[in-house]
Amino acid sequence: MSGKIYRIKYRAANDVNPSDYTDATSIALADLPPAPNAPTKIDALSTETKIVLQWTAPTVSSSPGGDIIGYRLEMDDGLGGDFITVYDGYNAPSMIQFVVGGSPGTYPITPGRGYRFKISARVFNGLGPESSMTTIYSCTKPVGVQAPTLGTVLSNSMQIKWVEPTSNGACPILGYSMLMDDGLTGNPTVPVTMSNTVINYFVPTLRDVTISLNTANLGRTYTFKLRVDNLEGTSTSVDTSFLFGIAPSKPPAGPTLIS
Repeated sequence: MSGKIYRIKYRAANDVNPSDYTDATSIALADLPPAPNAPTKIDALSTETKIVLQWTAPTVSSSPGGDIIGYRLEMDDGLGGDFITVYDGYNAPSMIQFVVGGSPGTYPITPGRGYRFKISARVFNGLGPESSMTTIYSCTKPVGVQAPTLGTVLSNSMQIKWVEPTSNGACPILGYSMLMDDGLTGNPTVPVTMSNTVINYFVPTLRDVTISLNTANLGRTYTFKLRVDNLEGTSTSVDTSFLFGIAPSKPPAGPTLIS
């Protein structure tokens, strides 16, 4: 395709005379653009009531008729309803971000809903195919994840406790998981297991875990990190360390006088 833009007009004719020409129509000798990638959320700029979207321009090859000149962005109501057009741009090829919600709030956002979005690119001849649909949640990652605390310590186990974060970010907590080190490195990267199963996801009521440890490791200091997940993602606590140790046994007898 050359990408050139042509102006075309035509007229009818019979044995008497030709008619006047139609008004000219401009047509580009270029393909419609491919579907863009689905829009994504800019987490750092979004809140529970505002979603900041961004997207990338699809690659085109026929200029100027095949150049991107704008985009159409559509979304639903967060409840699976019909799509509406929230942005329909012409002569704005560099417009690759859009905000829904916020204050004063165009297309208000309800915290905790999952909104569906799709986008298509526009060239001189019209709109190309839509992107795949993506669901973006009007929430943030959990906020205020506190460090875990130490519970009961036995000669072969440690109980680690935690509390729920100060805010779930407007999306329900999916669950908790714990990372720990080997008692030597201070770098908690090993998933904690309970009954040989990694604790993670779909147990939002879980508030403690008892970790089986080797008695030979008494005296080591273990470091832990709590992870909390919701639909938006994962937040973590600061690292915290606890000594794996127990009080000594009662001496067999009271003190005696050494003469």
